[in-house]
Amino acid sequence: MNSDDKSVTFSAARARREFSEILNLVSYTKTIVEIERYGEVVARVVPAIKPAASNRDWVTLVDKYAGVWAGPDYKWADKISRISRKYRNRNFWR
Repeated sequence: MNSDDKSVTFSAARARREFSEILNLVSYTKTIVEIERYGEVVARVVPAIKPAASNRDWVTLVDKYAGVWAGPDYKWADKISRISRKYRNRNFWR
């Protein structure tokens, strides 16, 4: 861990009692919380990194893979999709 990272240490018992406080601390202040048991760090709660995804990523994926199974060489794929549609709405777990 870098020396410029903000971190706080909680005992396991205190972390159990104040879990919501730990989540708020990590979420809002981006503080790293270390949880100790018998003087040894056993867990670390760190802020989540949100991925920078956009709708454009989905469009790119659809453009790339849509129609992969299309064409005269893949007649079997069309047959399988028709069969799967036939059984899709059936409930086999009754």
